[in-house]
Amino acid sequence: MANKTEDDPLDTSEEVCHAIIEAIPHVTWVGNLDGDVTFLNRAWAESLHPDDAPGQLAKWKQAYSEGAPYEGECRFVAKDGSYKHVSFVGVPVRDESGNITNWFGIDLDVTALKEAEELLRAKIRELEIANEAMVDRELRMVDLKDQNRRLKAQLSKHD
Repeated sequence: MANKTEDDPLDTSEEVCHAIIEAIPHVTWVGNLDGDVTFLNRAWAESLHPDDAPGQLAKWKQAYSEGAPYEGECRFVAKDGSYKHVSFVGVPVRDESGNITNWFGIDLDVTALKEAEELLRAKIRELEIANEAMVDRELRMVDLKDQNRRLKAQLSKHD
């Protein structure tokens, strides 16, 4: 990258910021005053999951109209066609008078975390089933010992 000179119209700080934003492996975005996204870095997924789109669009409209942070989780269709779970936050950027000038946001791919959570839930279910089986076995053993004790008591009465 060249240093900025009076003869060079390229603002190096803007160039550096753009390079940094493009290097981020997560989706970064900028929205304008109308609520339209005007910039997405290259990490962008293709579109919202059809089941998540209506709710997320309503959530965005509410945050936009209130000038409040926009955050949550949803699914996106990635460039390769797979679904990605995304945790996101978008915040209004305000000028010195408190007026919103634009919105900045970042969407983090949490798919691996969601998959790990699902594996843990499956393991917990397996352990609960195994635990129930062990408890049932122990209860049957206690019952058999009880029956055995009663039989021995009856036999000793007859001796």
